[in-house]
Amino acid sequence: YPSQVSRRDYQLDIVRTALLHNTLVSLPTGLGKTLVAAVVMHNYLRWFPAGKVVFMAPTRPLVEQQA
Repeated sequence: YPSQVSRRDYQLDIVRTALLHNTLVSLPTGLGKTLVAAVVMHNYLRWFPAGKVVFMAPTRPLVEQQA
């Protein structure tokens, strides 16, 4: 979990679950879905350096927001 981001316990709980199980995260806007995804992807790439991660979004504005 990034040290420069204020820690929210519910996000950390979701990250812990998502690292070990298939997980669908459903949170209202602004509560950290992207942060959760980024932390999970970062850890996956640490565990599997030769692996690949694909982050998808359903609309162009959401893609641009994440770039």
